[in-house]
Amino acid sequence: MSAAELRRSVGQATLVDLHRRPQWKPLAHAAVVLATYGALVAVIAMVGSVWVQLVASVMLGVMFVGWFSAIHECVHGMFLDSRRLNHLAGVFWSCPTFLNFSLYRFYHLEHHRHTAVDGDPEPRGTYRTIGEYMRGLTTIWFPVRFLRMAWQAQWGAYPAYVRRPGHRRAVRGDNAALVAWATMVMACTVKFPETMAFGYWVPLLIYFPMLSVTGLPEHYGCDEGDDVTKNTRSTNSNALFRYFYWNNNYHAEHHAFPQIPYCNLPRLSGLIAMRFKYRARSYTEFHVDLVRSLVRRDGQESDG
Repeated sequence: MSAAELRRSVGQATLVDLHRRPQWKPLAHAAVVLATYGALVAVIAMVGSVWVQLVASVMLGVMFVGWFSAIHECVHGMFLDSRRLNHLAGVFWSCPTFLNFSLYRFYHLEHHRHTAVDGDPEPRGTYRTIGEYMRGLTTIWFPVRFLRMAWQAQWGAYPAYVRRPGHRRAVRGDNAALVAWATMVMACTVKFPETMAFGYWVPLLIYFPMLSVTGLPEHYGCDEGDDVTKNTRSTNSNALFRYFYWNNNYHAEHHAFPQIPYCNLPRLSGLIAMRFKYRARSYTEFHVDLVRSLVRRDGQESDG
């Protein structure tokens, strides 16, 4: 089914309404997220129990995945109405995970232009063994890849999707923001080592594999080609996770209508979810099913 057919199935008037969102909504959402993060860091700073601190660190690591979804809203220009302020918000959400916002923005928009076809910058393919799957989950390839590209861009070597001089200046400017952030967090780590360890560094290490846990279902095992109803998967989840994940689990709906803001994706899903070929009932079920299939394959190859 083409995007045009999906638009007709929703209706023009409904689409116009779905594209609207009051400015206070993402700001209020961000305030709740940041207040929750601050409260958990305060618990880490005030409570002496290592076990409590570790639990809070895990919760913060999961929350960082939601920060990535806030970055995603900024990438599509839907976090704030002002383009300049939207970019600054993207840098604000990106720096804590050492991600160059502009570089990721151009990467992600290229992914939307070429989803599951030649030119898609996102990795494609499937795992052949359980070992490959485990390495894929635990690796930090994503941040390392973008830090490498950011470093290369600083010296004039840009990815193919960073085409315009203004885009290249934006990437270099975001590099300066990353250096400033790194300097600040290192100074804070020296001053407050325990709080920074449990409130930032441990959550950051948890965030990287969690990003794979939530990101892998989006396109893994889906069809090749430009049919938006077959090349992307949404994943059902509970209300609490959806809130802190900024509804990014509605990924197929987002790919079909990338300019509809996060707060309207549940309503959009209610209108078109049945038109998509792939949907996971939960993140846990997706990964359990994948592991089972890989274990069976490993067993069959061993028997053979």
